[in-house]
Amino acid sequence: MRANRDRWNSNRVSRWGVPLLILLAMISAEASPFGEGTVFAKLVGDWEARGELTNADDGSVTTIRESWTGKQDGEAAFEMSGTRTFGDEEPHTFTWRFLYNPTTELIECDLTMSTMDQPMRFEVQVNTENSSVTMKTPFGEGGELHIVNRIETDNMAGEVKMTDANGNQTVSGTVEHRRPGQWDAAN
Repeated sequence: MRANRDRWNSNRVSRWGVPLLILLAMISAEASPFGEGTVFAKLVGDWEARGELTNADDGSVTTIRESWTGKQDGEAAFEMSGTRTFGDEEPHTFTWRFLYNPTTELIECDLTMSTMDQPMRFEVQVNTENSSVTMKTPFGEGGELHIVNRIETDNMAGEVKMTDANGNQTVSGTVEHRRPGQWDAAN
């Protein structure tokens, strides 16, 4: 009798275990924020960016130029990497690597640049209704770097703000991203 019960329990596990695993895998795959039809899917491919950041203290303006490529890296990551120039400085390389944690359902982002020793870690919020990605990280001595990117099919507008430890805005500006060749057509 025990053999029948063990066989029944074994069959019940295999009968329900496999479909349950398949269902969990499907739910996990659907929850990925980087797949087809997501905000990040709009960022796949080549991009060019232009922008300006203004220093609140003295009004000085720093221009920004970027060229980058966005790509999905599996179900749990998205990467944007390329080159950037601030003002008259030499170009540097950068990579924004967005990582999705299916257990916590949170997205984090690491920014690495060839001019930095350590990556910067950003908290990320994605709003699918207005196709925006908001990122923030501690910056300087008690300040914060805050970036909001609003994404359309072939355009992304980024608002950048830096604050000091007292919450006073120290730097602000916008960076507009377009597909290659669209800058010439717009000017």
